[in-house]
Amino acid sequence: MSSRYDVIREILNALVKDNPYINFAEIVSVDGLPIMSSSESPMEESIAAMTAAMSGVATRFISELKKEKIDWIGVFAGDGSGAIIIDISTEAFLVAMFTPGAKLGLILHDIKKARAKLSEAMA
Repeated sequence: MSSRYDVIREILNALVKDNPYINFAEIVSVDGLPIMSSSESPMEESIAAMTAAMSGVATRFISELKKEKIDWIGVFAGDGSGAIIIDISTEAFLVAMFTPGAKLGLILHDIKKARAKLSEAMA
């Protein structure tokens, strides 16, 4: 039987392996701390901190507009690469980095499937 750690690692690795546009995935805490990633990266802590900061700003923005909860946040670079941030629970986010030319619909589909699995594994 696999440990919870192994299950979460497998979900992250499958997300990156099965989608040719996703090159990195990380789970981060709402406090901006890295929890686990698909691969070792010197940027893990920076990505985690920026994710928490962006989520806080986006949540405040939506709140001020009196809108509902944010489903996902997209950050896009000039070359077509970027990141999608989606909540897993009230305590964690999933961040997926994607390459230029990515099919956003496919990425969102795969990220939402991973979110469902991660929510269950992290409960």
